Amino acid sequence: MVQWVGAYQQFDATKLAALETPDSVMIDRFGQRHLPSRRSEDDRLWSDAFDTVSRATARPKVTIDCIRFLRPEVAVVQATWRFGEGILLADGERIPPFKQADTHVVVRSQRAWLVAVHNMQVQRP
Repeated sequence: MVQWVGAYQQFDATKLAALETPDSVMIDRFGQRHLPSRRSEDDRLWSDAFDTVSRATARPKVTIDCIRFLRPEVAVVQATWRFGEGILLADGERIPPFKQADTHVVVRSQRAWLVAVHNMQVQRP
């Protein structure tokens, strides 16, 4: 999970996609479900998202709140993301500060833990 968070904070879409299962499912903070059918689609999804964000935006602070192993090779990871300065978009607009609770189902592969499911929820103050 640490590698995945690091890739996100560096806007590295290719690395993020490589740290997700080929059939990963993502539910974004707007409740929209994304089902990439190929790794290249997952990479494009993250690239498109990162293209809208200014590289000058402050990186979120991430806390891993809980890890629960369902089996030795499957775990649920809950994390809190704090966007204390919001998100500065490439067009100059700013998303106000917010906090987000993410739940990940991760599976162990031969080389790393991969995200199979990622569900984001914005937490209201």
